[in-house]
Amino acid sequence: MRAFIIALAALLLASAGRADPGEDLYAGRLPIEARLRGDARVLAQATARCANCHEPRPQSLAEPAYAPRLDKTSLATSMPRRGGPASIYDEQSFCRLLREGIDPAHMLLRRSMPLFAADDAQCASLWQYLSQRSAPATGSK
Repeated sequence: MRAFIIALAALLLASAGRADPGEDLYAGRLPIEARLRGDARVLAQATARCANCHEPRPQSLAEPAYAPRLDKTSLATSMPRRGGPASIYDEQSFCRLLREGIDPAHMLLRRSMPLFAADDAQCASLWQYLSQRSAPATGSK
């Protein structure tokens, strides 16, 4: 029992001040297996992190993000996406997109969007983080 309490205390201390698991998955600090559609090779962790494509490039390059920013506004607003019908995300459709590359309007995403072997807890954590994340203030860089 004493060893269990010590292990639990060490775990709590190690996680103190850390971001939530969803943010860690998004930023690539927690591993999640990913592949490109039609390719059996697992992508390198640094290659498959969400922030690589869904965050703007460093300001020195003055380039926008490759893919849309993911936040509560972009996910929860019904809008046409990729030239298809309007869609809106919920946790279930978001997890389907991660695993199968299919959006809520049944549109197949580009092959460049990795497919993730996300378990239910990872999907839920990532959805929770992104669906609570605020859109950037307008006019900010």
